[in-house]
Amino acid sequence: MKKSILISPILFLTLIFNVALAEEVTIWGPNKYLRTAGSPNNYTSVFSTTPGQGKLVVKNGTMVGSKRVRDSLSSATISVNGEQIFGPSDFNKQVYLLEALLNLAENNEFSIELASSPDSYLTIEIVKDIDLPADPGNAGKETLLGIDSDNDGVRDDIQRYIYVTYPNEEKVRLSLTQIAKNYQELLPDSGDPEKAYENVKKLNRSRSCLYYIKNGIRGAKDIADALFAKILNTEERSLAYLEFSNNLAGKTLSLTPIKDRKSCCLFDVDTIGDDQ
Repeated sequence: MKKSILISPILFLTLIFNVALAEEVTIWGPNKYLRTAGSPNNYTSVFSTTPGQGKLVVKNGTMVGSKRVRDSLSSATISVNGEQIFGPSDFNKQVYLLEALLNLAENNEFSIELASSPDSYLTIEIVKDIDLPADPGNAGKETLLGIDSDNDGVRDDIQRYIYVTYPNEEKVRLSLTQIAKNYQELLPDSGDPEKAYENVKKLNRSRSCLYYIKNGIRGAKDIADALFAKILNTEERSLAYLEFSNNLAGKTLSLTPIKDRKSCCLFDVDTIGDDQ
């Protein structure tokens, strides 16, 4: 199913309202494709994702203002995996937004041909409707463990962060989820030295999984540090982690050998098709 949308103030407000209600996550793009002078421009783009349904979103030029007509195309062709999704008849300078549902494969190729006035352009992205918990907002910061509405062992705000930040990297998402569960377990037991030591061993193994996914500590460090900052986002959580760290004083912890890092992942790495 595909549709095009003409410009109108009422429809623009309706679109904003619908987007606010939808739990849509961009999994590819947005990417801009510019029309230059001369022969039609041909672009090819590829991306990988988890197979399933997605939505192609094409924006023709700019939405409003004096550049609306100048920046929009009157002719273009967009194909996905060899199938034409939009053709010249779908475009004119009054059409701003085109959408079409896609059945995405693990690896996808886009072909874009632009044949219109120079300096006009398209902006293209792929979105998916994702079943994520609602953003808990400030309510999620009121207690040590926050809100975990689906009882999956990960705070709702962290679950959302992981998916929105790494929509095309399933292995990274799974390894970060594994780490996030460790933090959720260790914070309430931060005052118990024995539990602290058991929990840090679990955390070490989960980090080793991420090291395997990202081909070493260097590739994983920024990812792990960003998650750490998101998890310890209140004073109470930071103090609990400090207590946890203090209870590890004098303890020794061995790093996981490189050859054993893969076994630290609590999911089947080999059955997941992204290229991480």
